[in-house]
Amino acid sequence: MLKRDVHLMQELINTLTELIKCRASNREGANAAIDYCAARLKKSGVSVNIHENAGYRMLKAGRGKGTGKTVILHGHVDVIPGEEMQFIPRIEGERLYGRGSYDMLGAVAVMLHLMERFVQYRQHPDVLLMLVPDEEVGSNFGTPFLIEQGYTGGFVISGEPTNLDISLQAKGVLHLEAEVKGVSAHGSRPWLGENAIEKAMSIYLSIKELPFNRVSNDYFPAPSLNLATINGGKVFNQVPDSCSFGLDIRYLPGQNPEEIIEEIKRVSEDMNLKRVQYFSPVSVDRQHPFVQALFHAVAKFSRDGARFFGQDGSGDTRFFTPLGIPAVEFGPCGAGHHGKEEFVVLPSLLEYEKILLQFFNDYLS
Repeated sequence: MLKRDVHLMQELINTLTELIKCRASNREGANAAIDYCAARLKKSGVSVNIHENAGYRMLKAGRGKGTGKTVILHGHVDVIPGEEMQFIPRIEGERLYGRGSYDMLGAVAVMLHLMERFVQYRQHPDVLLMLVPDEEVGSNFGTPFLIEQGYTGGFVISGEPTNLDISLQAKGVLHLEAEVKGVSAHGSRPWLGENAIEKAMSIYLSIKELPFNRVSNDYFPAPSLNLATINGGKVFNQVPDSCSFGLDIRYLPGQNPEEIIEEIKRVSEDMNLKRVQYFSPVSVDRQHPFVQALFHAVAKFSRDGARFFGQDGSGDTRFFTPLGIPAVEFGPCGAGHHGKEEFVVLPSLLEYEKILLQFFNDYLS
């Protein structure tokens, strides 16, 4: 490893360690992480704006003009809750373990270093850094709020964990709650009633076989359907007369959520279906000039080459694409996010920085 890489690696380790120690699994910790990032950037001469919404702090930094040529580096500093030891970073070989190391504080550490580097350029890239505090809990106060303040651009790179692959699509989210009625009876004489739980299970199995659940595209073999919740029955000796269940449907770009709902409704007239939550899917043209520039930068530095793929989960890119702003997810390597042994691969942080630098150098030229 070159001397400069050794120095940069240690800086990235130090930055990532401080971010993990912020314990950003609640609003207080996320605000502490935002304050740490803001102080770091200001000390280096980077222009920083802090915003607050519903007690959550977030920041915008850089010299981006917010035009179609502006690149937004997007990251979230919040993490999911963890055990005490998960907030004490440790290094084993080439891995740094800790809550949020992979999702997505490793990427945030690199983005901070890039912004500190860009401020020294004679020709500063047209780039904005956007850091938000609440992606893991629904993004109700961060990214949409900053967009409302006018912080937009022509291309977004969100540092979600992707193992240095480029996510061009993400599934949409459709949460539904179904209620099924039956007829109660004594538990010893179930034939005198109608078991609502059994009825609900029959309906669910029919939903699994519907046409919407067999659609595929270049990035996904099918949507995903998860039986997420079920509630029914009160006591052992009674036939349950009601049952409700929740469906977490992740549908593909191009599918219509209203058509999915209508398809499900036709399964049974005895089911009351309610839409609980909806997020739109993400789809970005692989031939977009910014996408191609990032692809070629990845091909130059990534050990495994460049690859496009689709994310099964939903991230904050979903707030940009409805505005006509292409937004991809692209982050370093690791594993175990939301698990007990989450880690980021340290050499991939160096690769990640080199790729993004190559991308911006190509963009400047």
